[in-house]
Amino acid sequence: MRRTLVCAVLSVVATGASAEDWFGREIVPLARPTEYQYLELDGLRHPYLTGRNVTVSCLVARGDAYYYVQLGLTNHSDREVAVPDDVVQLEKPRYTVVRMDGWAVAEEIGGGTPPVFVPPSAPVASASGVEAGALGSSVPGPRLLHAWRRRPDPALPTPSRNDVAVAQLLAAGAQETHPATLKPGESRLLLAVFRQTKPRRAPFVVRVALDNERFVFEQLE
Repeated sequence: MRRTLVCAVLSVVATGASAEDWFGREIVPLARPTEYQYLELDGLRHPYLTGRNVTVSCLVARGDAYYYVQLGLTNHSDREVAVPDDVVQLEKPRYTVVRMDGWAVAEEIGGGTPPVFVPPSAPVASASGVEAGALGSSVPGPRLLHAWRRRPDPALPTPSRNDVAVAQLLAAGAQETHPATLKPGESRLLLAVFRQTKPRRAPFVVRVALDNERFVFEQLE
């Protein structure tokens, strides 16, 4: 059951990514890959950890300016689980890393185009055959609906298809658009964006704090 719920939230965003990259962004490998369980969707392996009441998957991609942290959060308890504002942190020793406004980054890389993401009205099957209905009934927040009505900014360069896809996912996974709790049995996509003041490669850690548990994903860069 837990594995099925994780599959559901991840298969919504599997299309468009490959084993080598995430929408044109380099996937950052784990430092200790054998310490995690994995779900393989459309050739992309998603590492995850399971706690007492929640399961967390974490995939990290590096772009030219940002780190993209894609989380799949699943509540397999019989009560609501709070999702704090600081649910995810990226820590890189000796470097300053700040979390960015996902909406602002979506508009930036999307060329000012509306970050349109239409939640499917029915379960969606990925190429791996896993049905995905976790996000099918989600309702976009007012801020997302307002963004749909915006026109492209002609002063900005035309974005690539990968950039448009990432902008759409950032809009869909922005923490501001979702309730502050996960309902029993609910799975959710969450995308966080981080910027490093000095773009140099070094090992780092992604920490997820959920339901009084800590989930650590050590990354090797």
